Amino acid sequence: RSYKIPYLENLAATNDQFECVDLTDNDITRLEELPRLARLETLLLANNKISAVEPDFAELCPKLTSLILTNNRLSRLEDIDLLGSGCPTLIRLSLIGNLVCNLPNYRLYTIAKIPSLKVLDF
Repeated sequence: RSYKIPYLENLAATNDQFECVDLTDNDITRLEELPRLARLETLLLANNKISAVEPDFAELCPKLTSLILTNNRLSRLEDIDLLGSGCPTLIRLSLIGNLVCNLPNYRLYTIAKIPSLKVLDF
C-alpha cells in the first residue's frame, strides 16, 4: 500500500502464496502482466489510475471473489466484460469513483455481465 508503484510487475515472485493482495494507493494504470494467481481471492486496487483491463485478467485469477477498483479511471463498459468473463467466482465488485459508473444502465449492465455478483459498489 501507498508505495506509488507505477505498474504491476514481479507478482510471480510471490509464488502464488497469498489469498489477498492489497495494492491500494499506488499509481498503477493498467491491470496487465499478471502471472497466474490460482490462490488469489481478494484484490484491492482502490485509489490507483487504472484505465484498462487485460483481456485475460479473469483467467489469471480463477478464484477471485472480491475485486475493489474504487477511485480509478475505468470508463468503458467493455472493461466490465473483461472483469466478468471467465471469473464465475466474483462475488464482490466495487467500481465507485470510476467514470463507468456514470454511464446509463451501468448497474444493470454489470449485474447482467457478472451474474455471480452479490455485492456491487458496497
